[in-house]
Amino acid sequence: MATRKKQQTIFIWVLLFVPIAYWLFHWIYINGSAILMAFQDRKGNPSLDNFTEVYKLLFDSSNNNVLGKAVLNSVKTFCASEFIGVPISLIVSYFLYKQIRGYKTFRVIFYFPHIISGIVMVTVFKQFVSYPFVQICSKIGITIPAEGLLHVKGTATNTIIVYVLWTNACGNLLFQSAMSRVPPELIEVGKLEGLTWFKELIYVIMPLIWPTFSTTVVLDLCNVLN
Repeated sequence: MATRKKQQTIFIWVLLFVPIAYWLFHWIYINGSAILMAFQDRKGNPSLDNFTEVYKLLFDSSNNNVLGKAVLNSVKTFCASEFIGVPISLIVSYFLYKQIRGYKTFRVIFYFPHIISGIVMVTVFKQFVSYPFVQICSKIGITIPAEGLLHVKGTATNTIIVYVLWTNACGNLLFQSAMSRVPPELIEVGKLEGLTWFKELIYVIMPLIWPTFSTTVVLDLCNVLN
């Protein structure tokens, strides 16, 4: 029995060796080194120069507030995505889930941004706002800079936010997948109770897909912090 117990112990430690080694190197060592490097200069001497540099990039106008503007633009993009894009995506996913007339066609159209490569979508959008959109606006009397919206300081950020909304608000595959797992019996009970589509979405659908919804929001927040 002692030999068998010893063999089991060795087997368990062999299995645990890889994840423990991975954790020690990729989490403890790398993060510990990053914390130590934050308090050192480029020569490895103790220093707070890194924090001074970050402060200047955030708030010093002589450095053009590069990092501060980047943070502000990230916050703008996050707010637009979460407070505008996510609700629209949720509603689009709900109506596709309800199989409205022509929902198969709409599903293909709305999911194009998710199906097509991100590089292709960015290229198409960039080319569109650089020339065709300028020409269309000029035809209807709206003045757009000839350089295109992405090449003008006052419109570049807002144009990128519009792109984020366009790609994120066109139906979320995760939302519709979660809705497809809602028991149809609950929907039938809601109909018997006289629930409107809005109440059905709020009181039946949302509580059942809340884990997916909350996880999506948390992951979006993590992207902004990165």
